[in-house]
Amino acid sequence: MSTSNLFYSIRLLSETKHYSDVVQEILSIVLQKYSVSTILFLDYIDAHGIQLKDIKGQTMDVILDYAELILEDDYLSDIEIQNIRILRNFFCIEDGEFLEYGKRERVESILVEQLEKLYADNKIDKDEMLHKSELQGLFGLGYDDYQEIVNKVAIEAYSRGADIRDLDTYL
Repeated sequence: MSTSNLFYSIRLLSETKHYSDVVQEILSIVLQKYSVSTILFLDYIDAHGIQLKDIKGQTMDVILDYAELILEDDYLSDIEIQNIRILRNFFCIEDGEFLEYGKRERVESILVEQLEKLYADNKIDKDEMLHKSELQGLFGLGYDDYQEIVNKVAIEAYSRGADIRDLDTYL
């Protein structure tokens, strides 16, 4: 079964199970790449001289795969947000590290896709403001980094005739 099919199965599980069960499934996918069980993972990497920082790029890719999947419906549930937080914590991914580990283009692509949908009607309502905030937190982006991405999309909306006061941004 491909990673995307496994994530689809996990998404279905997340609708009915507690988030810790879903995170366990996600961790299993990540750990399959190293042919170890969740229980043996830390022993395995220690015995092989691997540090979490050595596989951080790969674990980030899996988290980004999961983020793309959960954002297909343009909604982040509390469980999905919690899943990402748990995965980031488990793999010691700090705020800003998605950008530091060469994932900027992929993170920006995910965010731009979401932001373009939010800005399609040339305004941001209260629910969309909350979604924007959740997106920033999902990847642990700092204000300046996130605002740079938001402004790219907001400028497009402004050029389509949007009122700057409706865009929830500072240009």
